[in-house]
Amino acid sequence: HVMVSVPNEELADIASDLSHADRIVNKLAPFAASMRLSIAVSTQPLAMWHDGKYAPHLVNAVRNMRVAIESAGLTEIIKVTVPHVFELLGTSYPPADGAFKPEHADIVRNISQMIRDDGGFFTVNIYPWFTYKANPGVISLDYALLKESHTVDGVTYNLMTAQLAAVRAALLKLDATFTEA
Repeated sequence: HVMVSVPNEELADIASDLSHADRIVNKLAPFAASMRLSIAVSTQPLAMWHDGKYAPHLVNAVRNMRVAIESAGLTEIIKVTVPHVFELLGTSYPPADGAFKPEHADIVRNISQMIRDDGGFFTVNIYPWFTYKANPGVISLDYALLKESHTVDGVTYNLMTAQLAAVRAALLKLDATFTEA
């Protein structure tokens, strides 16, 4: 499985003009016969360091990429995803309380539903090390390095599995039909 990423700077063009998405899909089409592909429509576009620059374009860019894939007859081979930053979660602990920040919830819901409907994967970049560094004295190094686990509400987690569980809980809060999230 190979993932090809579209640069964040191309989101506005893809969102406003289907021919940009068509061009990307057509360049990947020759490889579709020999491998499974995913198109990452940008990388971490809702991260705080982008100051909301890409948010207005994201849903339409994903929608146009889906249309381009369908037009090329490649819906079973090429899937769309958006690698999100973990910090989209406003709440991540305890994991069962995971929730996306309200300002991003509608965008994440729309994208997640399209990805789910196409049989794609919700993607989030999880870096336990960064969480450890951002929470000195709260998270132990062994917990961040997955050498130690904690039990929360009867479930045992290391930091990475706690973060994954928080993302799953957040997705289920957006749409209870995300049972396979």
